[in-house]
Formats: sequence, structure tokens, C-alpha cells
Amino acid sequence: MEEDLDEEAKKRRKAESVEWRNRKHFAGIFMLCATVFEILAAVVSMCVLFAITLFIMLKFFNLRTSPTAVSVFEVLSIVIFIAGFYLGFKIYKAVAVWAIKKFNLAEKLPAEVVAHYQKKSKEEKEEELRK
Repeated sequence: MEEDLDEEAKKRRKAESVEWRNRKHFAGIFMLCATVFEILAAVVSMCVLFAITLFIMLKFFNLRTSPTAVSVFEVLSIVIFIAGFYLGFKIYKAVAVWAIKKFNLAEKLPAEVVAHYQKKSKEEKEEELRK
């Protein structure tokens, strides 16, 4: 009888170990894909913002002859760079939340990864800050 319990405990532990490794494996793949997507989203948003700014600068300002327009464009390039990263991150976060819900990845990913992408209410954030 005692040997049966040991065998059942071994089987259960082995199953839990396999499940834990699978969750870690899925988390690694998910994070790799999410990182690549975030980089692509940031680059695309920077390109779009750059094209819009260039169009506006060429349409409304004389970029070729005005030295102030060139200076403004240089400053806006830095703003575009920062805004592109910000937009890329927001897009990435929204798509990750959507993918977790749509493809039911909460069952396949570790709880820490799922918790990272969940939106927290104000009460939860305040409670977390109090700790």
C-alpha cells in the first residue's frame, strides 16, 4: 500500500515537473515573439511618425532654404524617436493582452507572465504600493 502511494506521488511530481518545464518553455517563446513584435512596432511607428512630420515640414515650411526649419526638424527627430518607442510599447502591450485572451494563453504561461500583462485597477495598484 505504501509503495502504491510512493508511485502515485512520483507520477504526480513528474507530471508537475513536466508541466512546469512546458510553462517555462512557452513563456520563453512568448517573450521572444513579444520582444520581436515590440521592436517591429516601435520601428514602424517611428517610420510613420517620421513620414508624417517630414510631409508636414515640406508642405507647410520651406525645409530646403530655411535654417530654422532644419533645426526644428532635428529637434522633432528626437521627439519622434521617443514617441515611436512609447507608441511601440503601448501597441505591444495591447497586442499581448489581446493574444493572451484570444488564444487562452493564461493556461500555458506561468502566472507571473500573465500577471505582468493584466491591467490592474486603481485599488489593486494602491494596495500594492502600501505593501
